[in-house]
Amino acid sequence: MRESARYIAIAWLMFAALAGCGPGRRTVLVVAMNGGAVSLDPHTQDEFVTINILANVYEGLVGMDPNLRVVPMLAKGYDNPHSNAWRFHLRPEARFHDGRPVRAEDVVYSLKRAREHPRSIFAGDMSVVYRINALDSLTVEVRTDQPRPMLINLLAAVSIMPRNFEPGEAAMGTGPYRFVRFLERRGVALHRFEGYWGSRPHFVQAEFRCVPDDDERLRLLLSGEADVDALLGT
Repeated sequence: MRESARYIAIAWLMFAALAGCGPGRRTVLVVAMNGGAVSLDPHTQDEFVTINILANVYEGLVGMDPNLRVVPMLAKGYDNPHSNAWRFHLRPEARFHDGRPVRAEDVVYSLKRAREHPRSIFAGDMSVVYRINALDSLTVEVRTDQPRPMLINLLAAVSIMPRNFEPGEAAMGTGPYRFVRFLERRGVALHRFEGYWGSRPHFVQAEFRCVPDDDERLRLLLSGEADVDALLGT
């Protein structure tokens, strides 16, 4: 779970670059990265570039702020009816990028997929979860084998997707940006999701360009062709 927390912190930095910028005339953010997206499946990848890109497309029930404090995301709140159970109350306004509302069955599917997918990076940690139930359309209960107070930190890293969706060459999340297409060398183009439940990001488009050469990324940054060198953290 410590590894999950580290990746959450890294991903939040990229989200902040997209969503936290002030007003201005520019509507496109260009991020130069040293690699491309290995996959669009958030349950099977813990690679740096992929995580940073998908953090803007997918969300969990909860998230973490820069200080690694748990904050509400797709769940507007949660409680513990007893020591071995977590109950999550979903935002009724949250929607996937195709317009479908997020419902409890989507969450059940996503959490079970993260626990059971043969290539899931969460399978080991999620093995402590023995039951995931939809109590109604907006309430999900997660039960563990014994009291697991740190489970909430893990769930901050588990992305929610529509039930029965299998990421391949497309992505379907709830985040502030939606997947548009792959760029050269597995770079990714994103577009602002106008149906997002949260704060509206400033940039309309974001391009994550694969630029493996360090000198070339620096040149793009200094020339203004790129706004962020993700490897340098600039």
